[in-house]
Amino acid sequence: MRGMTLLLLAALSLAACGGLRPAGTRQGGVVTPILGTDEQQLLAAQGHCARFRKNARMAQTLDTGSVVFDCTW
Repeated sequence: MRGMTLLLLAALSLAACGGLRPAGTRQGGVVTPILGTDEQQLLAAQGHCARFRKNARMAQTLDTGSVVFDCTW
């Protein structure tokens, strides 16, 4: 659990610096609210996961408006 929390904090930090792209790895990442609507955030996550031939699954919405997603087969 602690490792997941640290990973999430690292991803959020990267998301703040990443401009308009989701921050993450081949396992998943974080989409910031600056990307627009829920549909636009999902499209950004899908684009990120597609680089690894995976699909995005939205996992959690944070208090900040950022969305955590998983890249799944």
